[in-house]
Amino acid sequence: MKKIFISVVFVLVGIIAFASDYSTFNLDNGQKLIIKEVHDKPIVIIDM
Repeated sequence: MKKIFISVVFVLVGIIAFASDYSTFNLDNGQKLIIKEVHDKPIVIIDM
């Protein structure tokens, strides 16, 4: 469980550090949604 938490933290820090143009939304259940559109790569990444 601890390894999963640390992995998620590193992923989120990486997303925030390298996302220069992004949008953030707070959902009703308390989760924070970060969206960054990159049009040259057809990839979708979802982390919870």
